[in-house]
Amino acid sequence: MSERLIYLSVPGLRPKDVLDVSLTPTLHAWAAAGALAVMVPSFPCVTSSVQASSWTGSTPGEHGIIANGVYHRERREVEFWVERNGVIGGDQVWDRISAAGKSSAVWHAQNIKDAGADYIVTPEPIHHPDGRTESWCYSKPEGLYERMLRDLGHFPLQHYWGPLSSIESSNWIIAAARWLIAEHDPHFHYIYLPHLDYASQRFGPDSAQAIDALRQLDALLAEFNGFLASTQSVKDAAVIVASEYAMTDVSSVIYPNIELRRRGMLEVRDSAAGALIDFERSRAFAMVDHQCAHIYVRAGDVEEIASVFREMDGVAFVCVGDERSRAGVGHARAGDIVLASRDD
Repeated sequence: MSERLIYLSVPGLRPKDVLDVSLTPTLHAWAAAGALAVMVPSFPCVTSSVQASSWTGSTPGEHGIIANGVYHRERREVEFWVERNGVIGGDQVWDRISAAGKSSAVWHAQNIKDAGADYIVTPEPIHHPDGRTESWCYSKPEGLYERMLRDLGHFPLQHYWGPLSSIESSNWIIAAARWLIAEHDPHFHYIYLPHLDYASQRFGPDSAQAIDALRQLDALLAEFNGFLASTQSVKDAAVIVASEYAMTDVSSVIYPNIELRRRGMLEVRDSAAGALIDFERSRAFAMVDHQCAHIYVRAGDVEEIASVFREMDGVAFVCVGDERSRAGVGHARAGDIVLASRDD
């Protein structure tokens, strides 16, 4: 039995993509040789929440990552993309692996800095005072990224997110994983390959660009599979490919904070960056993250504010009180009211 496990996290991948042998022959072959199952993601279906759920085997209501952001009630600040691992509650997979005397590696995950994995690489761009952004990565152990630079060059940050996102970021991540296998050979790899997500978000999940991104991904995995087959330590490695979530086409948008402001529940203040939410004076505001919104109520009746959204077209469900726990987000960091939009 192999002592190596490679977990490929591929957000945006759908079962029908794997079933199309003409589109994804490598993924199709892996599924045919092993198993293909439909997974139900934890709610909300956003990067930080789903990744924390996959590492802990628990819900956001238990591990506390209730969105890609958090509202710090004590200082009235919203912070998105909290990078440190200490915000996740509960044991994580690398802790169990370490306790068993094995080693693990994590590539480009969220909330991962300072985690218990032996090897970590994740983007940490340097922002200079003159406005320039320099590509750099946080790494563990210290100096790991500098060693990789000599053979791989810088991680192509400009192709990781934003308008230039492309397969180039996934190419580098796979090349780096291969480098680490050759140098240190950890027992477990968690590898995040994000570019399907960006193609689907920018152009739609069934667009020509998204289909092309699928073909590019499968070609990259075919090359990686060849490397695994030809490398003694990992030739019998088990490979899991899991999608964090899938995209759907949308036809409309909802603006919870605009609705709260229209009803006199949200106040703003002028700044050089435009109108910003005044957290101190607002009765309520929404921290919105894709299809989910956490509404924090400072003053007033929670049910009164919830009723505003129960009647709003496009809202799939509204949770207050114990309903949040049943939705899997019953945590102290969650909003007093939690909304989810309809699929479209």
